[in-house]
Amino acid sequence: MAEMQLKVVDIQQLTAGIKKFEFEAVDGEALPEWQAGAPLIFVLEAHLHNSYSLSGDPTDRNTYVTAVLREENGAGGSKHMHDKVSVGDVLTVQGPSNNFPLAGEAQSHLLIAGGIGITPMLAMGRSLKAMGADRHLHYCTKSPEETAYLDAVKDVFGDNLTFHHDGGNPANGIKLVDVLKTPGEGAHLYICGPTGLLNAAREAAGHWPDG
Repeated sequence: MAEMQLKVVDIQQLTAGIKKFEFEAVDGEALPEWQAGAPLIFVLEAHLHNSYSLSGDPTDRNTYVTAVLREENGAGGSKHMHDKVSVGDVLTVQGPSNNFPLAGEAQSHLLIAGGIGITPMLAMGRSLKAMGADRHLHYCTKSPEETAYLDAVKDVFGDNLTFHHDGGNPANGIKLVDVLKTPGEGAHLYICGPTGLLNAAREAAGHWPDG
């Protein structure tokens, strides 16, 4: 996969554990095109190649934006991003490539995000809003204060949005059996979040049509 250099132009603390990073091309040229759902792979050190989804506007060729949750027990990539990356730094990345695209044939789009899983979903929402597509996001976090992109999500999804705040107990989160009980005609489902959420959502949607 081809590599390129990106310059860090802005860093914001979205929540206690999540930082947003904004990048531009080192040479000031337009960035490669990308589609909602695509990540970049950050080549941080020899043993750290971390994939982070883009959350910005896919029509913006000037900047790439992502958000990173600091994982205390991870391999070290997120801590590297939080502790060692500063505005003005130049990072090596691979991509963007996309294994999580929107379904162009869908009549409606149901999105489920847990925590930092909002990053690709926000980009998807931007694209769906621009298309005027039927969409709804269910977004689960611990609390409003720990909800990354809170205002941006409200702006992008408007009334097509349901927040779920579980206080750190998944049992108090999204009632997936209810949300996924009846698949809409031509609806497509997108899920991003912790492994527990992914597995539970797949199980709750087991009766949905293949594809």
